[in-house]
Amino acid sequence: MNELERVYEIAVSRTKSRIQTNIDTFLENNKELPSLEDYIAGNQEHLQSLWRQEWNQQVKTGFSNTFKRSYLEQKGIEATDMKRKTLHKQFMEEMKDDSPFDVVQWINSEFSNQKEKWKRRYESVQRRYQEKLERQEKARMERERQQKIQKLKEGILSKVSTIIESDRDLLYIRVRFAVAQKLADDRTINVAYAEMVSDEGAEEERIEHIYESFIQDDVMNSISSVLLERLTPSLQAEYKEVCGEDMTVSTLQDMAAYELSELEWTFRDEISEESLADLLNLARLSPSLEEQKVLYEQHKEEKERRRIEALAEVERKMKEEKRMIQDIFEREYDSSIHRNVQYQLHIGETNTGKTYQALERMKRSASGMYLAPLRLLALEVFEKLNEEGVSCNLKTGEEEKRWKGLPKPPVL
Repeated sequence: MNELERVYEIAVSRTKSRIQTNIDTFLENNKELPSLEDYIAGNQEHLQSLWRQEWNQQVKTGFSNTFKRSYLEQKGIEATDMKRKTLHKQFMEEMKDDSPFDVVQWINSEFSNQKEKWKRRYESVQRRYQEKLERQEKARMERERQQKIQKLKEGILSKVSTIIESDRDLLYIRVRFAVAQKLADDRTINVAYAEMVSDEGAEEERIEHIYESFIQDDVMNSISSVLLERLTPSLQAEYKEVCGEDMTVSTLQDMAAYELSELEWTFRDEISEESLADLLNLARLSPSLEEQKVLYEQHKEEKERRRIEALAEVERKMKEEKRMIQDIFEREYDSSIHRNVQYQLHIGETNTGKTYQALERMKRSASGMYLAPLRLLALEVFEKLNEEGVSCNLKTGEEEKRWKGLPKPPVL
């Protein structure tokens, strides 16, 4: 098979494939079986254009330049020195109507005098078309169902968030009492636990371990059950209608995983601030919600009082530290009384005379302070300056030296 035959066969094959698709589209759009003649009469021009499109496309891309030159030479056209663009254009023009394909004749050869084959083709196309319509309808219904589910979930989450916000204290009281009972039981059954009470760090570690496991389980189960009970019957009925199943605790946990996780971390932080003694005393009370609520408010006030006292203690310590610094470094450390102090910064490589230049600059000043990085260097500078007649004192973290006869000379 030469190059022309090969390209021609490709164009014919692709044209036949496109015609088959066109026939199926035609049969698909007819509710009753049309005749072959009706198809050809209504599509003859379009069918011929399908062939021209495929043939032109293959002429553009399917032939080598060598074949193009050879073909034009056979047509009596000199193409040896023809530029590629001109060669391509000339070849397209000559090949435009070469090697035609009679599409109508081929269609007749496939279906003419074969009414049963044409009928089977129609029935097959209609069956596939109906299946496609059914799939599209199912997909549409599923999209609508998912949209309803999404809207319903948003409504449920909004309701859950409202319940958590409005009944947050009551939910926390439930968790708090459950943790208190867990702690009391653990102290009773664990002999080693009594020894841990004297070790504050071990106690906190033990309690923290209970938070990580028990609080998570309690929030994700008992609290989820409470939230499920608080959802309106109409909302639960709508969920069953849309999703085809009852809403369960597990279902709610999946939908409100983020909200429950946030609640868990919030409760864990609050439990960690509770007094161990308060929790153990709490476990001895009845599980009455009203009684627990009264005690919770009392403990809440005590917790706030402890917080204020802790802040006051921090402030007191800061003031004490400030006073100690002033006592140690006296007025030299207080920059507020030295608004006119000038700081001379000497920067350079090692052994470039920075220390010497700094000391010389300071000696020319009325007063000054030299900050030495090492005690030995500070002592050396102290002795050197005083020997040179520049009176100064020495102060380190270990000692303080005053030059003889100077009550308060410039500080070194």
